[in-house]
Amino acid sequence: SVATGNRYILLHKPEGFECTLKAKEYPIVTELIAVPELGSLRIAGRLDVDTTGALLISDDGGWLHRVTSPKHEHAKVYELTLADPMDEDAQAKTIQKVSEGILLEGDYEPTKPATLEFIDETHARLTLEQGKYHQVKRMMGYFGNRVTELHRASIGHITLDGLERGDSRFLTADEVAKF
Repeated sequence: SVATGNRYILLHKPEGFECTLKAKEYPIVTELIAVPELGSLRIAGRLDVDTTGALLISDDGGWLHRVTSPKHEHAKVYELTLADPMDEDAQAKTIQKVSEGILLEGDYEPTKPATLEFIDETHARLTLEQGKYHQVKRMMGYFGNRVTELHRASIGHITLDGLERGDSRFLTADEVAKF
C-alpha cells in the first residue's frame, strides 16, 4: 500500500536534470514528477546534473533526515565508469584503500570504509554509507582517475527495479517505515 499523509517519492533521475527546486541552467528534477503542488518537497541526497539514478523526494523532514543522516548508515550503491582502465594490480590497491578510508583533499577526516567491486577494467560498483560532497568523483580522483558516468543504483533497501529513467513512483508504507 502507498504511504499516506506525507509524500514519499522515488525518482529514477535521468542525466541533464538539476537537483534543486529553483531552475538554474538545467531543467529541475521535480518537472519529472506529476505531483499537484511541490509544497514543501525536499530532496534527500542530491545527484549532480550528469549523474543518474535513485533519488528520494519527500515533504517529511524527519524522515528525510533519517535517510540522509550518516549515523543511520543507509548504504548507497553507485555504478561508475572510469576514464582510464585499471589493471588487476591497480584494482586490488584501490579496493584495499577504499576499504580503509581515504583522506580527501579539503576534508578533516577520512571517508568511512566503503566496498568497491570491479566489474571490468573501467566499470565498478561502490557501496558507501555516507555521502560527502562529490564523494565518488573525489575518491576516484584520489587514484588519478576520473568518473565519466555515475549512477546511483540504490539507497538503503530501495532499488530502481522496474522504474525506467525519468519515471517515478510513490513509496509503499513498508519502504517508508524501513528507514
